[in-house]
Amino acid sequence: MSAQSISPPFTIYQDIDGSPLEAGMIYIGTAGLNAVTNQIAVYSDAALSVALAQPITTRGGYPVVSGAPVVIYTGVDDYSVAVNN
Repeated sequence: MSAQSISPPFTIYQDIDGSPLEAGMIYIGTAGLNAVTNQIAVYSDAALSVALAQPITTRGGYPVVSGAPVVIYTGVDDYSVAVNN
């Protein structure tokens, strides 16, 4: 199984007014289902060895873990995404 990047490095998530999303929550889930209630395993590395807890928070529009921007990976080709403010 090869790793699939959830998004390009450091994609900026925006709030409804277009400003960078602050303190948002990102959920990654099973394709076609509610990502909040049907979460799948996500990782911070392409080797899929460093698991991330969901939800992943945003700071200044970036997904962050321990205050540092992070690229999100998963081992599946299709997934759903929910971003809550």
